[in-house]
Amino acid sequence: MLNRCVSSFVLSTVILSTSVLAVTSEQEFITSTIEQASQQSKQDKSNLFNTVKAVLNASVFINNTPVTLVGNISRYLGDDNYKFTDKTGSIIVDIDNEKWNGTKVIPGMKVLIHGDIEKGINNTLINVDYIRFKGNN
Repeated sequence: MLNRCVSSFVLSTVILSTSVLAVTSEQEFITSTIEQASQQSKQDKSNLFNTVKAVLNASVFINNTPVTLVGNISRYLGDDNYKFTDKTGSIIVDIDNEKWNGTKVIPGMKVLIHGDIEKGINNTLINVDYIRFKGNN
């Protein structure tokens, strides 16, 4: 009788453990799938916003959307802010000093920037994560 109770207890424990592992694996799968979809969505949005005009015309709901633009640094505005211009328009970009890697900023300098859109009610800017130099125009 004792062996039967122990066997029943062990079997119940194994079944319960398996169920918990299955639920955990299912939750991990769902979480992973949602994260992958979110990353793909951000990547898709980044491909949509590849001009200044597209960024400026986007809705306020695109905050923190990644963007990659190619154009020129046309003017220093103070602090970490610069005027960035491409063939479709101009926008303010925020580039921390360390992102320049010691390169002297020259107006008209052609660059590729990658960052996140920060869109407010009255202004839009790009917070630059990295910058690549393409040489002068």
